[in-house]
Amino acid sequence: MRTNIVLNDALVAQAMQLSGASSKKELIHNALRELVQARKQQAESRQGFIKKYINHPIKLDLFQPLSRDEANAR
Repeated sequence: MRTNIVLNDALVAQAMQLSGASSKKELIHNALRELVQARKQQAESRQGFIKKYINHPIKLDLFQPLSRDEANAR
């Protein structure tokens, strides 16, 4: 896909230096790839939480009260 966008020059220069990308095109592709990967991991993490705790809540009757000393010892 071809598109024209206006980018912050200082931000692009800093990103080029940090990433080691050889072109702006490579920089943008890498940034998009990392963004997609990070968002997928966040979504998977949320789904894992939902499956574990929302769909199968912790039963409070399984908990035993601890004294302050017992709690601090752990």
